[in-house]
Amino acid sequence: MLEVASPGTFTEDMGKKKELYASVLAVKEYYIYDPFGQIVPSFIGYRLIDGVYQEIEFVNDRLLSTVLGLELGEHRGVLRLYNPNTSQWLPTSPERAENAETRARQEATARQHAETRAENAETALTEALAKLERLQAEKNNSSGF
Repeated sequence: MLEVASPGTFTEDMGKKKELYASVLAVKEYYIYDPFGQIVPSFIGYRLIDGVYQEIEFVNDRLLSTVLGLELGEHRGVLRLYNPNTSQWLPTSPERAENAETRARQEATARQHAETRAENAETALTEALAKLERLQAEKNNSSGF
């Protein structure tokens, strides 16, 4: 569970909601992100152990989520997920959209190049066949056929 705290909900997020998630819903991990600077660092995480939330320790400025197998951390001022297996930040929605657009443009360019090559090959084949026919006709004409 990830809560994005606001100045108006921060006390509730750290109190009532945290208790509800632990005792009633048994949420295994609870993270609070505070983009307004009421806590430092701007995010904190808890792991449910024996019915009680224990604070998750930061490693390399990130919190490991055993539920997700990913790490939560700030990257370029934004809370992001980090894949420790690939050592890469997971792309955001805008980054995924931009990557998809880039791939689509590259695929369209590659298709256009392939079509151009196919057209050029077809033209070359047509010209070669026409030349072969002319040469065969010349050979037949010169040999008396």
